[in-house]
This record gives sequence, structure tokens and C-alpha cells, in this order.
Amino acid sequence: MKKRKPNFDLLRVFAIFCIIIFHHFSKNTPTLFITLPAEYDKSTHFFYDLINNIPGSVSKLSLVMDFCYGHFGNGGNLIFMMITGYFLFGREISFPKRIRIVANILYAILFHGIVRTVIDLIILYVYLPLSNETYHPIFNLPNWFSGDNMWYLQVYGLFILIVLPILKLFENKLTQKNHLCLVIALIFINFLSYRKYIPNVWLSTKMEHFIMCYYMGGYISRYKVRIRSKKLALYTLIYLAAYFIFEYSWRYSCVTSFKKPLQYSYLDVMQPFVCALIFAVLCFLIAVNIKMPSGVLSKAVESLSVSTIGIYIFHYNCISLSFLFADKFWWHDWSQKGYFIFIILNSILLFIAGYVIDLFRRLSYKRFETALDDMLARAQ
Repeated sequence: MKKRKPNFDLLRVFAIFCIIIFHHFSKNTPTLFITLPAEYDKSTHFFYDLINNIPGSVSKLSLVMDFCYGHFGNGGNLIFMMITGYFLFGREISFPKRIRIVANILYAILFHGIVRTVIDLIILYVYLPLSNETYHPIFNLPNWFSGDNMWYLQVYGLFILIVLPILKLFENKLTQKNHLCLVIALIFINFLSYRKYIPNVWLSTKMEHFIMCYYMGGYISRYKVRIRSKKLALYTLIYLAAYFIFEYSWRYSCVTSFKKPLQYSYLDVMQPFVCALIFAVLCFLIAVNIKMPSGVLSKAVESLSVSTIGIYIFHYNCISLSFLFADKFWWHDWSQKGYFIFIILNSILLFIAGYVIDLFRRLSYKRFETALDDMLARAQ
């Protein structure tokens, strides 16, 4: 049995928690279901309206929330991609193994698609009578397999099934110097293509990110890249200081020029792909350099880690359901601090609920997996 690495299990748990927090800031979270006050435009991010609607001042909390929004979402996904490269680069993966991975993904999508449908029906039953003009039904069978919130699993499945065998043909021919040059070239290509230089094909862009992170994680794994803890802490502090100084100066210039809230955008601060990539690399290197002691804690983290796929699928839709309940407590009248506390507490609750639901998914999958093993054995 393959021995797990507790530090990477912890990194997976951290990454999925970051993604959950990020999705609370997404523009399609409250606005699909809840009637916003007249001063908020439904076509924009309510998050930015909320934290920037204080004229003449720059709050510390708004800087922290900006950091979460600019780093956690894409950064969490990049971490997962780098972990894939770390464990699969230079290792043989058979066709039956790849089929098993893809089958697990498809089963997870189907299982949680049914869960999402039940949640949609609850929303329809509970909330529609209150505001039938603002509810936009999201029950749509094709979205189980092609919705934006499923994009990571789609890219991951295609990468494992189709792209990875092609990349394996060239892995043994890479020297350390060529490998590093390839990583740098892929970073440059992804930086350019993020917004302007290729057609706006969502999955194609994400596949570029995946290939880049695969080689980055593979480089760290193959050549045992290590950075001393003191240097790594110094690099992290330098980046955080640079980000928040630049962020504060940008925000202050907007406040003094009396820009309207809708004119704010973190895209104007720093290129989001750069922020997310630096964040992901720093977190990944920290995970590589730490050692978690074995015991009860590592077992608990491992149990949480294997449910990250289920939590990933489960949480997105349920954030909207959380806002429906929060609407009963006049969430749009909350302060910045109250809204941020809600984000943290709700993220923890969704994480726990997603883990419990995924336990049932894994138990039901065991029977399916047994049947799949029998079928693959007969095929061989």
C-alpha cells in the first residue's frame, strides 16, 4: 500500500478550505437568489460593493479580504495541480490505474450531482415563495458535467486520461537545466495567455495551468528542492509586505480620488495569476519542508484529505443555500467584520458537511469499484 505524506494531506485540506472561502466572494453567490439593496448592482461582485462602500477610509479588514479573494481561489487550484505533478512526475501510471482515477471522478460528479439536485429542490421549496422574481433555477443536468464549478474535475480527468501519457514520453529526456527552462517558459506562457493572448477558452487555459504546475511539482519532487525555513519565512514576509503596501497605496489613491465602489477591482492591483502562483508556490514549499508527526492528528488529516474531491463539489452550491438562511438575519445589513466572520464560520460548516456527505459517497463507491476491478481483470 502506498504510504501517504501527512504534510501533503494537510496541504490539500488547507487548499480546499481556501477555495471555499474564496467562493463566498464570488459574484454568483448571493445575487442569484437574494434581492440586493438598490445601491448594489447585480452584475458586479457584491463583495467589492460591501468592503469599498466606506468613503474616505481604507479598512485593514478590506485589505485582508482582498488578499483572500486575490489568492485563495486560483491559488488553491494551483496547489492541487502542483501536488499532482509532485507525486506523478517520473512515475509510471498504468492505463487501468488511469481508468480508475477517471471513474472515481465521474462517480463523484454523479453522486454530488444528485445531492445538488436535492439542495436545489429545497431552495425551490423554501425560497421561491418568498421571492419568485429573484430565484434563478440552477437545476440543469448538463451542468453536472459542464458547469463552471466542475471545471477542475473536467481538466483533471482529461489530463490524467489524455495529456499525461503524452507528457510521459518526454520526461526521461529532460535534464535538470531543460526542466527548469521548461517551467519558466510555461509560467511566461500562462502569464500572457491568462486574459489577452489566446481565445477565451476556459478549460484550455486551465489545462495550460495544469501542465505548468505538473512540471513545477515534478521539478521540486525529482530534484529534492528544499529551502531553509528561515529563508522561506523571509521570502514569505517580503511578499506579504510588498503585496499589502502596494494594495494599501492603490486603495488609498482610489479613496482620495472619490472613485465609486463599482470601479474597484483587484485586477487593477496585481495580475491575479501572479498573486495566485506566488501564493501556491510558497504554500507548496512550506509543505515540502515541514514534517507532521505520525499519530492521531495525521490520521485525522488523512481522512479529511481523501474527501477533498467531495468537499470541492459539495460546497459551491451550498454557499448559495447558506446565504438564503443568512438572509433571514438581514445579512446585507452586516458590517464588514460581521460578514467576514460569517464567511469563516460558514466555510467551516460547509467543510464539515461536505466531509460527512463524501463519507457516504466513498462507501457507495466501494461496490462500484469492486465491479470495476472485476471488469478490468477480465479485460487483462
